[in-house]
Amino acid sequence: MPVIRKPSLALLLAGLQAADLVVAQLSPRFGDAHLDHLGVPRSLRPALPAIKLAAVASLTLARNRPRARSVTAAGLVGYYAAAVMFHRLSGDPATHAAPAAALGLLAAAIV
Repeated sequence: MPVIRKPSLALLLAGLQAADLVVAQLSPRFGDAHLDHLGVPRSLRPALPAIKLAAVASLTLARNRPRARSVTAAGLVGYYAAAVMFHRLSGDPATHAAPAAALGLLAAAIV
């Protein structure tokens, strides 16, 4: 069975994070009404695209630097844990929180 290395996981997560950034910016489905439903504070919202973009850059640039890669991934574990909690606290079904949970697990595998 082939072993998937952490640098490869970092690039995978960076790609998924980039796709999430694009979809979140272009799809009205994930606009203010969605964030209102989740209870995301308005003061936090402008930082979300910057956080996602910084994570993509950091995961890509640090893919072969274990400490930097782990620090970035650890931050993303927290980010995705918060996303899961926003979904659950808003009353969303677990299926709505599942993508964030899966990405959080992927980030945890990189740490």
